[in-house]
Amino acid sequence: YPRNQSGDPTKQTAVSQAFGDRLDGIIEIAYQDESVTSIAAEDLLIASGKPYAKEDIDSLSASIILQDYLEIQRAAGQ
Repeated sequence: YPRNQSGDPTKQTAVSQAFGDRLDGIIEIAYQDESVTSIAAEDLLIASGKPYAKEDIDSLSASIILQDYLEIQRAAGQ
């Protein structure tokens, strides 16, 4: 669920919401906060000391988002 650094919706938030609305009723929709995941991903890549590309940041960021979602679901007992 994209938002800017201050937590306010962005243009991409509306696009994501519209896409989710189209899928609602077909599958269960769960919006996951993705704020600062790119920063966290890049920090991890820098710490690895290996070269990386923008695609690596995006991939690792997606993994962080999924991990956050799974941890929330586990904590909720789902």
